Amino acid sequence: MKHSPGDAVAGNKDLMTDIFLRLPAKDVIRCKCVCKEWLALISNPQFGYSHTLRFCRNNRYPRVLLLRKISDDTGNMKVCVVPFRSNDQNTLVENNICEPVSSILQSCNGLLLCDANTPPQSTNPRTKNFEQRCSYRVINPAINCCFNLTYNSIKPYPHFLMPFLYYEPQESPYYKVILFSEFSWTSQRGAVEISVYSSETDSWTEYGVFYQGVPVKFGVYCNGFVHWFSPHKILIYFDIKKLCFNELRWTSYEFCILNVQYFGQSGGNLHLVVANPKRELEYHIWELEKDYCGWILKYHMDLNRICEGVNLKVQYHADQVSMCVVCQENEEEDSAILFLSDSNDDEKIKIVSYNLNNHGSRILHELNEEYSFKALQYFETLSRTTRFDHV
Repeated sequence: MKHSPGDAVAGNKDLMTDIFLRLPAKDVIRCKCVCKEWLALISNPQFGYSHTLRFCRNNRYPRVLLLRKISDDTGNMKVCVVPFRSNDQNTLVENNICEPVSSILQSCNGLLLCDANTPPQSTNPRTKNFEQRCSYRVINPAINCCFNLTYNSIKPYPHFLMPFLYYEPQESPYYKVILFSEFSWTSQRGAVEISVYSSETDSWTEYGVFYQGVPVKFGVYCNGFVHWFSPHKILIYFDIKKLCFNELRWTSYEFCILNVQYFGQSGGNLHLVVANPKRELEYHIWELEKDYCGWILKYHMDLNRICEGVNLKVQYHADQVSMCVVCQENEEEDSAILFLSDSNDDEKIKIVSYNLNNHGSRILHELNEEYSFKALQYFETLSRTTRFDHV
């Protein structure tokens, strides 16, 4: 029996592996349904990591936004996926997030860190210690893979816990969760203690008190560092590899801490969006230099021009607009994504993309239901959230 050239290609494992590594994650997932041989190949954890590694090397820029939908009566949380480009298929709209979670805390290279309905801390009447059992989930919604993570905290003083996900496929196939504990006892108010979970060892390691005055709740992860923008015009950042804090001070910049409307990252770049106090609905976008020497004024944005471009009437003040900055591989496509309420239609929130180079704007999506305006930048990967061995 003669085999066609297609059969020869499909039966060549090495050739099919090379083809699958070049396809987007959602296309690879569809191929799992073709035959058992392809299912076994694609389901191999080593292949999933190789695919993620290739993607991060070639293009780690986000393709979509994830919007959290208000939980329904069953307690299941769903996400709405909004693509940046009109030709992208919106394949994950109304996608369930595995088990019930209360919020999505972070998106990091295709994985999500979620809060799993953590109960409030309580005081042990016998020991007088503050006890808190924190539950988190590391999720890859593209392959419906979920790992439950628990941290038991027992301290003799009140504390606030804030986790950050560290996943850099180019450095390691494993991820870490960095947990910052901010204490509020009288002698060292605001001191921070650190615990680290490693998926390689499936264990926690606790460290001592590192720093005081870090607003741990409002940190931003980017390129191996967790950053905090201090009210004292200081950028505080924690080096996850070296387990140490650093500071970047400045005095000559034009922005005022009271006017900062957004602090976030995209494509490995850290951004501050600052409202212009002299002109309503106008913003300046600052970007942190790669060597951490200072900030550069990257873009100007005028929301009045956005409204004209999409026939939208906005009655907000500059400090009431929700937004995020999105970098793309082609810098000419860098944009600001805004969540605007149209005064002509009170029941709809419009998601508007504003090109930061040519100042063009277009409506990406209209929301008819209640969603969280905390948008997470995301791209699909085949990374697993559980521990696995690599050759």
